[in-house]
Amino acid sequence: MNPGTDMGMPTNVGEAVEGPGSGVPAVGESVTLPGKRFRVERTDDRWRDYGILSHFGYFEGEDGERIPRRYQLIEVDSKHPATGKRIRVTIVKSPNFRFVPNEVVRDIASRAAEEHGMRHVHFGVKGASGVLGEYTSSGLGMYLRFVGSETRDVRLGDPVAIGFGVGNSIDGSIAPLSFSGFTLRLACTNGAVSASELTAFRVRVEGGVGDIEREVRARLGGLLQYMEDEIETYRRWTTTPIDDLLARMLALTMPKKYIESVVLVGKGGTVVNYAHIDAWSAFNAVTDPLSHRKLEARHREELLLRLRRAFDVWQAVREGRMSVEEAEDRLGIDLEEAPTALEP
Repeated sequence: MNPGTDMGMPTNVGEAVEGPGSGVPAVGESVTLPGKRFRVERTDDRWRDYGILSHFGYFEGEDGERIPRRYQLIEVDSKHPATGKRIRVTIVKSPNFRFVPNEVVRDIASRAAEEHGMRHVHFGVKGASGVLGEYTSSGLGMYLRFVGSETRDVRLGDPVAIGFGVGNSIDGSIAPLSFSGFTLRLACTNGAVSASELTAFRVRVEGGVGDIEREVRARLGGLLQYMEDEIETYRRWTTTPIDDLLARMLALTMPKKYIESVVLVGKGGTVVNYAHIDAWSAFNAVTDPLSHRKLEARHREELLLRLRRAFDVWQAVREGRMSVEEAEDRLGIDLEEAPTALEP
């Protein structure tokens, strides 16, 4: 980042713009942007080997007046992990934003997975390499999956394995160091991600890499144990038929193109009809297109989490643990109205 270089000024914090990604300005040195200058107070170069530098300081107006709020400018000069295309951007973030390079998180997750006898698996994305399906289009965000070698039958001939996913980014597009549990139905290899708060956690980016890795290992065991218990939930679903309530919840929370094999949605998002099948079959009928269509990793996970949340809330209503009104609040829907669900 050299003085006098025109990089373009993002409108919002977190927005990325093309940047030169070269050089480290000295403390007190300024960087010229259109109509503004960024005065560098300090630079963090701990991730220099990964092509990432963080500059902390404040903006000045054209008259040299200091703009009170401080910012962090993250310079990235690297390559897209899947395409090899060069990435040269500058990201404006809060000075409190903390991140770890995707390569470091991949290594931490891989070692933790190995300790639990798990292997890395690629997304089954049609028309694209598995690696491409694991990264955002910018190459700054990543979502990986690891799955265990042991399986349990939900019902005879329908084996399921447990696993975990790890999300990370250096621009905030995916929550840094976020972990979630999932199950993998091996009959058709579609992933079913659990949305329960008990099966997800984030690791705060504090201390060194060793501190982060120790926290990941300590918390991952509990997440995987919870996923073992999830299989019992699936077994109950095999004897539970879906009903009008679940059909309406799906119609109001999921884009209809993903639920069309289970729920027929008419004009205005109303339920015309639904398949008379058990909840386990319905759940997998929806996760199948979500797992196999060409979707960006973050988009896929948001849809899978939305789906599981609908099933969890429906089950809670059926078991008397939640009222319909509470279910509406939890899902952010009105079961008396029927606006068409949109993509996240």
